[in-house]
Amino acid sequence: MIGIFNPVELANQIVVLLVVSVVLAVMIRHWRAVLIAITGDDRVHAGVLDCMWFTFFRCCGLCTGEETRWITRQPCCCCLPEWMKGRSASHELGKLCGFSHHTVELKHIAVGDLPWDGRGDFYLCVECPGNPPRSTSMAEAQLSKVVHFPEVITLRLRNNPLEQEVRITVKELGIWGSSDLCSVHIPAMSLLHWAGDRTRQDDWTRPDRKGPMNCEKRFQMKPVHQKDTRDTPPWIYMEISDPSDERELGLRHVQDRYVRTCPNSTKDPDMPIALFKQKYTLLDHSGHAIQEPVESDLQEIEGRLECVDLTFRWSAALGCIAAAVILFVRSYLSSCYQGIRRVTIADLKYGLGASGSVISTYELERLAAQCHAEFDGTGGVMLGKDPCLPTHEQVMQRCQLPEHGGISPRKQPPVLFMDGALSWLGIDGGLPCGEEQCGWREFMEEWETFFIGFALSYVLYLVLLKCIGHACVRSRKRELQQLRAAEIRDYQLSRRGGGTAAGWPPMDNGAFGSPGGGSTYG
Repeated sequence: MIGIFNPVELANQIVVLLVVSVVLAVMIRHWRAVLIAITGDDRVHAGVLDCMWFTFFRCCGLCTGEETRWITRQPCCCCLPEWMKGRSASHELGKLCGFSHHTVELKHIAVGDLPWDGRGDFYLCVECPGNPPRSTSMAEAQLSKVVHFPEVITLRLRNNPLEQEVRITVKELGIWGSSDLCSVHIPAMSLLHWAGDRTRQDDWTRPDRKGPMNCEKRFQMKPVHQKDTRDTPPWIYMEISDPSDERELGLRHVQDRYVRTCPNSTKDPDMPIALFKQKYTLLDHSGHAIQEPVESDLQEIEGRLECVDLTFRWSAALGCIAAAVILFVRSYLSSCYQGIRRVTIADLKYGLGASGSVISTYELERLAAQCHAEFDGTGGVMLGKDPCLPTHEQVMQRCQLPEHGGISPRKQPPVLFMDGALSWLGIDGGLPCGEEQCGWREFMEEWETFFIGFALSYVLYLVLLKCIGHACVRSRKRELQQLRAAEIRDYQLSRRGGGTAAGWPPMDNGAFGSPGGGSTYG
């Protein structure tokens, strides 16, 4: 029957296609505005290199790479280069492979010959994929001939050809927003090379190197608008160097729950967080001391939460592994049973055991498909009356060898599990199916209801573990709040009466020693 042409339906399809095309074109044209509306940011902070780093060097988020520092600190690792000792092996290997970040500093920045008439309020915007956009302070009422910026801009770049370029833009701040004047795109690998940090080869060839290497460059910038072309091109001067952080955050690892202050302010710059809070009291915006939770209480609450979450994660992981194993075993046993059932159908039709003939796997599958086409939907009325519908007893008889009381065809090759998938990989063979698999299948069928009930109970256990564990943590948190509130009241009463409350204030947090403040705990 020939369909009738419907012009209205065709017109509707054309209109829908045009609308979808226009919407896609607008989204592509204003992609940043779409991202801001969806995520609140104008760019996606992930790419191919981030995925490679997260997958292969951080094990899909299961590790951070800091676990290898204790290995590189050992005296037995004396064969390691000097720059490798005490550092994260995965991070350094990621740097060599181009998947981890190096640090580069841009300082002593100056721009000149800007496409702007007279004086203006200028500032720089630096954009690169591994960092949020950075802006300098505003140089107010400066001539466009030369403008200086005092900031030191730190960038984190990868030594990889796939790394995107660094974009530096000079902007002029106006009453209604800002205007882009000129910009330059610099390859990330070039910046790393000029900074003397190309895969740390400078450290290998010159282990006695001290201090950052500096490289002074002046780059031509291109005007954003062609109408702003002048007689001389705009330029930017900068000094490119390795990081020069006094705290050496990139060289010496800071332990968890430690704060590293300026090395000149104390003999040991790494201070425990509790001692740090005791030494540097928390202040409000006007400089008055305020209260904050006791660090020992915070660590206790965090430890309990971590214990609950760790127990939940391990329980969930063990449950998933057990479920995967049970499903695999059930699939294996069911596949073996179905394979032996196909052999039973062929034996009942062609008498494989009596004739001693052999039938191929393809013929077994074709015969099973033919039987399905003939008897599917009959409700099992012909069960045992036709070779295509063998009974369970007939299948179990072909599952056992003749010496064990069965009638399995001797010359028929054993049924294999996953032979098709392995042959696709170029591997000939599979998991063999025998008498034990038939017996285990009966066991699985008998206990299948129990397994389903246990799985549901295990899911309920995980839910209760999470809920009860967090409820216990919240209860302990309330107890600590009440305890600290009582200590504050006793302390304030003792101050009014001229005495001193015993054991107050707590020594691990000097902020609680300030009287008269309201509790901000929790």
